[in-house]
Amino acid sequence: MQLNVHVPSENQFNKYTDESVTIKDQEYFNDIIIFNTTVKNVNPIYNISDLDLNYLSEIINSKPDLVIIGTGKKIIYPKMEVLINIQNNGIGIEIMTIKSLCRTFNFLVSENRKIAAIVLFNIN
Repeated sequence: MQLNVHVPSENQFNKYTDESVTIKDQEYFNDIIIFNTTVKNVNPIYNISDLDLNYLSEIINSKPDLVIIGTGKKIIYPKMEVLINIQNNGIGIEIMTIKSLCRTFNFLVSENRKIAAIVLFNIN
């Protein structure tokens, strides 16, 4: 039996809860954007309507295969114009809980997919 061991060389979540995530032994409690190789602290968003195209411009310009947005313990959708604009740029988008985002991100990064993730801890 052949065993392939995956050694993470890019960002992956080591630990996650509804209140924090840990990436490469660095724990984050505030909103962040994660790319395959970088993590960026961002201004917190408290209302999903504040997640607009201006906020997402860096992500859209980086042309990931997929954008995943974690909205805390429950799924909260941004404005339809935001979703449509991302899709019109040829980028997939998924909205999920933070825990689901962490598992999905790790899986997709391990497949060498170009991913951008937004973790929103205080969204309502």
